[in-house]
Amino acid sequence: MAGPEPRAAEATPTEAFAFGTQVHQHLRGLVLLSADVPRPWERVCRLAFGPRLGGAASHHVYLEVQGRNSNLVLTRATDDLILGSGLQVGNRMSSVRQVQVGKQYELPPEQPTQQPPSLGQTDGAWRAAVSAAEADIESGRCSSWAREPTVAICLVASYQGVSPGLAAELCERAGVASQLRPAGLSEAAWAALAEQWRLWLHAHATGRFAAAVEGPSGRLSLLGQPGGAAPPASLHALVDALYGSIQEEDECLRLHKALDSAMETALKRTRTKLRNMQRQAAAGERAEATKKRADLIVSVLHKIQPGAGSVQVEDWDTGKLVTLPLDPDKEPNEVAEALYKAARKQRRTERAIAPLLEETAGQIEYLEQMEVQLHMLTPEEPGAAEVLRGMQEELVSGGFMRAPPQAALAKAGAAKARKAVKRAGGAPAKRAYREFTSPAGLRVFVGRNPKENDELSRSAADADLWFHARGCPGSHTVMRMPASGDAGQEDVVFAASLAAYFSKARNEGKPP
Repeated sequence: MAGPEPRAAEATPTEAFAFGTQVHQHLRGLVLLSADVPRPWERVCRLAFGPRLGGAASHHVYLEVQGRNSNLVLTRATDDLILGSGLQVGNRMSSVRQVQVGKQYELPPEQPTQQPPSLGQTDGAWRAAVSAAEADIESGRCSSWAREPTVAICLVASYQGVSPGLAAELCERAGVASQLRPAGLSEAAWAALAEQWRLWLHAHATGRFAAAVEGPSGRLSLLGQPGGAAPPASLHALVDALYGSIQEEDECLRLHKALDSAMETALKRTRTKLRNMQRQAAAGERAEATKKRADLIVSVLHKIQPGAGSVQVEDWDTGKLVTLPLDPDKEPNEVAEALYKAARKQRRTERAIAPLLEETAGQIEYLEQMEVQLHMLTPEEPGAAEVLRGMQEELVSGGFMRAPPQAALAKAGAAKARKAVKRAGGAPAKRAYREFTSPAGLRVFVGRNPKENDELSRSAADADLWFHARGCPGSHTVMRMPASGDAGQEDVVFAASLAAYFSKARNEGKPP
């Protein structure tokens, strides 16, 4: 379950932990007996807990759903003495109502300007009440609403049980701008808003009111799905539909930030490693020159005077005289032997560094490819979180980033899920690549990370067409060919354009 939206004065972690401990201590072993709304139209739910079904309640939990002032309060059922609260409210925070351990719980005070909604109220009386709220807010008589008296705010100020979200949705369904003032509404706007008001009251009165999540926007609708669509199967389904995508997007953003930082660090470190290796390789390439110097010195050992600092010798490749430095403190043969030793070491370095150079260059190419694909992945893309988790797993296994604290738990959970699928006789779902349709209806698949690129390329049939932006990191793109094996020019251009788009060349004037 997702937590409440941020409040102006949230409980500290210590307070939240202490309250959780109190709830566990008092409610442990009890069962939920009932749930009700203690005051009509008030956004407070009361949960009654007791030792057995059908028995008396021993504890109450009051859930106050009031935006930034939301709270959870645990009380003794016999007298509603407060035993714990998610947020303690003292007299410094509120002079009207305190919520503190040891005090008796009281429901939030009613607003004197609000009246309960009623189906029996005429449209004229309803309109007059909303218009009166505008005048009260402007004059300061309604001090609780010290803000612009828009039609949405006036609906909230006039009637109990109307939240800002509900008022805004009523305006939206009626086609009325919620930021307008009541005095500025036309007769048609008033009529449309009144109709939505009556529809909401009728749904509530007949028990057909049910919140829902709007399909296109993923937003919580307090009026339910328009057009009589079926409500969610359960409250859990509603909460999952509402907060599941939010949590998924939050995880995507967190993973994206962590991966971006890890890849930036890994690329910087690996490029530095490559430069150092290239310098070592350059030194290794001097082995022949070093050995030749030793050979030239050996060829004139009999001519070198003791203590000489240099010697002139003819280079047998060019026929010219060259001057070779010597160490006056060493014998000439010792100088030559040291050069032979250095040449052998340089050859060993050259042989050892060559595969490491290739491996490091491959690592840079891999990281650059992953970096490009990371920047192209958006949280809104289906399965984005799974792709990012796959990238994280690859980077961790490759030693490019540290494993997160929960990695071992996640790995164990994934292994357990695979075993469950195997026991059930099923097969794990295939990886969902990006999929597009060419002008002629051919399916085109685009990888989203190096692992998907590899799988996509290996799964391509001989007749399929493979695309990749030349000379720069990017996604592997495969166009599935029909049985005829023919693809039109438009289809080829379409697939090639996708390969260019999902590559580092996306922002270049003319992709390769």
